[in-house]
Amino acid sequence: NQFDDRSVLDQVGQAGAQYLREIVTRYHVFGVTWGHTVYHVVKELEPLEARNLSLVQIGGGLGTIEGTDNNMLTMTLGQKLGAKAYLIPAPVIVRNRALRNTLFKEKKIQETLGMARKADLVLFGVGLIGAKGLLWKSGFLSKTDTAKLKEAGAVGAICGRFFDANGRECWNELDDRTIGLTLDELRKIKHKIGVGVGQEKVDGIFGALKGKLLNVLVTDEDTAARLLARSPSRGE
Repeated sequence: NQFDDRSVLDQVGQAGAQYLREIVTRYHVFGVTWGHTVYHVVKELEPLEARNLSLVQIGGGLGTIEGTDNNMLTMTLGQKLGAKAYLIPAPVIVRNRALRNTLFKEKKIQETLGMARKADLVLFGVGLIGAKGLLWKSGFLSKTDTAKLKEAGAVGAICGRFFDANGRECWNELDDRTIGLTLDELRKIKHKIGVGVGQEKVDGIFGALKGKLLNVLVTDEDTAARLLARSPSRGE
């Protein structure tokens, strides 16, 4: 890697894109939730013809990434894959449970979440809890929310769903305001590709691995070494 002048994110994006190209045509419903690393995977992906593939957002929008909103990113990925894209025209976390329940009645959201539950392939990043995370930067989390999450033992988030060091869901109150697949629904997806890099992501990635929230990880050498150093044996 020291001989490559591309950023770590670009390199991981390229590796993720190559892997995706190799396997995506074997699947029928491809779920995605956005983040900076996922954005880099899609940016690096060369167009291909994945016939009979449906692309679906597995959660609401997480704000803009590199100046582009989530629905537009999903449409771009759909075009690259030659796949029909199903969108969720709502944010990933809303103000209260009543608003979430109202949005759940919207036909388009029902249709997309119904399709997301049929996904056999999914691509996602592992979100951070604090001020560096996309959920914070996009205004979905307050200081109070962050404090409560840390108190509950949260180490990471996937699709707006927070989990602890063992990959178990934590802090239900926020869950009641979230639009997207639950962690249990995510676990049921056959092929789960997680992407993430950096020391600050290690806790979250390790928790996701322990909780069986992903079965393929695309990362860099340094992050991989930190994860391996935490495993007491190869069996974990």
